[in-house]
Amino acid sequence: MEELTLPVAVHMQRVIKANFAAAWEEYGEDGEAEETYFLTKFSTLDEMVRELVAHLGMQACERTDQVLSIDKVAHTLLLAGVFRGGVSVLARCKLAKSQPSAGQPAVGINLQITVRSAAPEINQAIADSLS
Repeated sequence: MEELTLPVAVHMQRVIKANFAAAWEEYGEDGEAEETYFLTKFSTLDEMVRELVAHLGMQACERTDQVLSIDKVAHTLLLAGVFRGGVSVLARCKLAKSQPSAGQPAVGINLQITVRSAAPEINQAIADSLS
């Protein structure tokens, strides 16, 4: 029997949060999950934002899905959704374009994702889904 892997988006429903900052603080840091990735598949912040929204199946809040300048080197994407079972989930994705250097020869996007909800195991599963 083949192993079947479903993307996070299959388990998520998009929701709009009118005040993301207030909702973010309401959950607090207890149980939040945070992971950092360096992704060479993407060369622009706009590409990365579109991929994150599609992969996670969450709604961008406060128009953060719009990267207004191609010259921009950093961006924060705010996302909200409801995970299967009715668990409200928030994610903050900090993106930064990387340029080649001695320690990091590839061009790509640095991503730090932080996920908050009332369920720490869901937070970690969502943060880990990008690896």
